[in-house]
Amino acid sequence: LPPRAPSVETDIRSSVLVKIFDWGRSELNTTATHAALSPEDRNRRNKYWNFYRKGIATLACGAALEYGHRFGTPRWEKVAIRVLDFDALTRDDVLGEVTVP
Repeated sequence: LPPRAPSVETDIRSSVLVKIFDWGRSELNTTATHAALSPEDRNRRNKYWNFYRKGIATLACGAALEYGHRFGTPRWEKVAIRVLDFDALTRDDVLGEVTVP
């Protein structure tokens, strides 16, 4: 990984606020308590539990991708820039290309 200054990480951490879930409406149930709920209540809780699970999965995937893009890319030695024209019916043509060291 490229070296990072401690002050940069401190600056980033001090400016990030993440709230994942409204824990005020959560409760820890047993299987028996859940089974005793009405079918409507069980369906509603399953619906919101699935929203939560999908949200956490999306957040984790996005965080992993962002981390990889930010810290996993080796230092670039050059960048290739290619300008194309857009053709709806035929192949795009290369108008110009340059490699910047």
